[in-house]
Amino acid sequence: METGFDITLTPRPGFLEFVQDFVNRIHLPDGSSPVIRVRDNAYKTFVQAFICRSSIPFIGQGHEDNKGFELIGDALLNVSACVYMKNCYPQAGVRFWTGRKQCMVANGQGLKDLAEFYGLHNWIIGPPGEGGKKQLPNIMESLIGVLCELYSFDATDRFLQSIFKEHADTWFTNYPLEGQNTRKRVRSKSPVNHKEKLSDMCAKYGWGNPRYESSQEGPPHAPTFRAVCQVGECKVCGNVASTKREAEQDAASQMLA
Repeated sequence: METGFDITLTPRPGFLEFVQDFVNRIHLPDGSSPVIRVRDNAYKTFVQAFICRSSIPFIGQGHEDNKGFELIGDALLNVSACVYMKNCYPQAGVRFWTGRKQCMVANGQGLKDLAEFYGLHNWIIGPPGEGGKKQLPNIMESLIGVLCELYSFDATDRFLQSIFKEHADTWFTNYPLEGQNTRKRVRSKSPVNHKEKLSDMCAKYGWGNPRYESSQEGPPHAPTFRAVCQVGECKVCGNVASTKREAEQDAASQMLA
């Protein structure tokens, strides 16, 4: 089965160009970008980024895998994503930052998309798919770790901030909620999470977090609920609902209307 490298880890034509294109976003202290040459240590380090544990049975023992770089890359992605969220949405809260950060760095979400964007599948060492669904995202993490190893944390963070600026809005649209919140939304009677949508809008425009006040109406054996949503000085009262959760959703919907 054809793979990105042969048994001696000689890359197919085009790997040098791939690496050079990848590092062109890195800016050295003099403003230039690194120049990659075959047989340089930097080139060999980028090859190592593609050696997963699942690759070893295919290429044989004696090669270092990418686990160390993957660990560093994973940490850097999380730190840089947090910095990006706080800078872009300074008025939002930790829950908002954490939820959006997750979709930027999760294996099956933003990280998967980045791996596809850079065409990492072209350079897999070993049979494609041997490493499972996490193989390409893990290689993406390893490449980030290699950048830090070769060119410093600050240079790598600037690299990631430019990536996030281009792709984050698409990820927020494609992966709007964390897994737990997504499951809650599926169970909800409303197909749209109006509270989440309102929170996103408030964070985007710096309006602060929406506040909700709920009141219970009707007899104890058959209570109903009504909620008031407040954003800044604006207050909107929602319709009567059978649960507090639904009442707050309706109030958020009225605020968005």
